[in-house]
Amino acid sequence: MRFRLQQQLGAGVLLAALVLVAPPAFGLSAAWDHISVTLHGVGSATGPTLIVRGTLDPAVDLPTVAELPVPADARLRWVGEVRGGSQLNDTVASFKTRPGAGGSLLDITTQHARTVQAEMEPPAGWLTAGQQGTLVTMDWTATKPVDHVRLAFEVDGDLHAELLRPITAKTMLNGDETIYAIDAQAVDAGDVLTLTAMVVSGAEPTTVTARDVASGSESDLAGTPHSTSPLLLAVGALAVAAVVVALVFAFGRRGADRSGPGDTTA
Repeated sequence: MRFRLQQQLGAGVLLAALVLVAPPAFGLSAAWDHISVTLHGVGSATGPTLIVRGTLDPAVDLPTVAELPVPADARLRWVGEVRGGSQLNDTVASFKTRPGAGGSLLDITTQHARTVQAEMEPPAGWLTAGQQGTLVTMDWTATKPVDHVRLAFEVDGDLHAELLRPITAKTMLNGDETIYAIDAQAVDAGDVLTLTAMVVSGAEPTTVTARDVASGSESDLAGTPHSTSPLLLAVGALAVAAVVVALVFAFGRRGADRSGPGDTTA
């Protein structure tokens, strides 16, 4: 009886682990329509959040596994499906992490949504505080062809960016924030996009016209951080595993109680 309970317990824990971390064997590396890499909260008191957000090509069938490139050494906070409307509609997605060109790759299983989003702390080298302000140094490497990629950062209204490189970077208003961004079309695998600037005090001095105000689609492209602890994914996984273990123990104990002390079945 003890041997049988041990087998049941081991099988239950293994099943829980597979459900939590193993994506289904759908077609890997689904094609992207567009990807945005946006650094939120530069210079803010709440601290920065990096969002890498991708929308699949309309021809891709769901469910599928999407390969989302993210910078190396970025600590994940939230990974999930963006289903539109309220953030309450968004759902946490299962994913695996593996090395990739210029960073890491997230193999994200998306069941219902064509847009997936990964939120993280930016790599330490992306932001450098100094006496003159905060130096922003962003870079992102494509691992597969993408029709459109945006690399951008946002600052509060009492800050602005100077010494933007490349000089083709555009400036847009997004509510009380200012977006600085570059857009690249027909990005090939291996292409590296970079965006650098110095963020200093004072409102953006550039005269902003109507065309410089971020449209709804551009605002959506940047993404919005979820209120999530960096440990949420790990805690959630442990909690589910603990529930499975507890159920297995309870089932085994009930079986032992019914068998009585005289039952010696192996």
